[in-house]
Amino acid sequence: MELWFTEKQTPGLGISCKVLQTLHRELTPF
Repeated sequence: MELWFTEKQTPGLGISCKVLQTLHRELTPF
C-alpha cells in the first residue's frame, strides 16, 4: 500500500523502493 502512495506522490521514490526490494530479495533466501 505504501509503495503505491509513494509512486503517486514521487515516482523517483517508488522506483528506488522497487530496486531496494529486488536487491533485498536476491540477498535474502526468502
